[in-house]
Amino acid sequence: MEKVFIKASKSTPEVNFDPEESRLVIKGESYPENSIKFYKPLIESLKQFSDQISTKFIVDIKLTYLNTSSIKTIINILDIIDNAYQHGKDIEINWYYESDNEILYETAAEFNSFFDVKINLISE
Repeated sequence: MEKVFIKASKSTPEVNFDPEESRLVIKGESYPENSIKFYKPLIESLKQFSDQISTKFIVDIKLTYLNTSSIKTIINILDIIDNAYQHGKDIEINWYYESDNEILYETAAEFNSFFDVKINLISE
C-alpha cells in the first residue's frame, strides 16, 4: 500500500498518510472546491488499510478551519476509522485545536459523540 501525501494549498490541508508507519496527519485549512474529490485518494487508501491495521494506528488532525463540505468528508473518514476500531483495531485519534477556537473544539466534541472510537481533544 502506498503513502498518500497531498501538499497543502491555500484552501486544502496537508494530508500525510503513511500505512507503513500506521499514521495519518491532516493539518491546515480545509475548504476545497470539491472536498469529496480532494479527499478521495485518502478515503480509498483508508478503506484498504482499515482491514490491514496490525499496529496502533495514530491519527492526528490539526485543522484550523473546515467548511461544511469538509465536515461531511471528515465524518466519512472518521466513519472508516471507527469501523476498523469496532473490529478490534488499535486506534488513537488526536484532534488538536487552538484554545481560542471554540468552533473547532465543538465540532470535534460533536464528532466524539458520533463514534465509538474516542477522539482525544488537545488544546494548543
